[in-house]
Amino acid sequence: VLFALCATVDLESLADDLLSLLSKQSSAVLSGTVSSSEYRTRVTVLKAPHGDLLSCMEMAKVADLLVFVASTRSLCEETDSYFIDSFGNQCLSVFRSIGLPSTAVFVRDLPTEVKQRNELKKICTSSLASEFPEDCKFYPADTKDDLHKFLSLFKEQRLKTPHWRTQRSYLVANKV
Repeated sequence: VLFALCATVDLESLADDLLSLLSKQSSAVLSGTVSSSEYRTRVTVLKAPHGDLLSCMEMAKVADLLVFVASTRSLCEETDSYFIDSFGNQCLSVFRSIGLPSTAVFVRDLPTEVKQRNELKKICTSSLASEFPEDCKFYPADTKDDLHKFLSLFKEQRLKTPHWRTQRSYLVANKV
């Protein structure tokens, strides 16, 4: 599940990049599910709707991996953090209380110059690190190469399951 930490983050382009990287065919993927032989995994990419707390909670309950997306362009002045708006803070609080699955943070809109890129990524990481579990990793996600590196690491990673999910199974349906 992709979750935007600020309303100005563009999840559509990120989801499209991920799906096109995972699928070998150049045609557009109609559903959010792709089976990739290159990465030896099957992935369903869902975009959490910003502003709809109940939908975000339902998606977080069924997610194996929750990817928070921060943009270096989105300076949300209404909160203490430059990268998280008030709805993002509210959702993070709720997610922590219900139990987070495995998490990662994508940092988007980094500059192309290496020195500025590393500096801005370090600022973003230090600003957001206190909001996430200690084992949460931060990844740049601007180019297909960045996403390829993440997917290569992701396929080797063992995802943790929240304790409550082993005791109470949960199901989400597209249509009823």
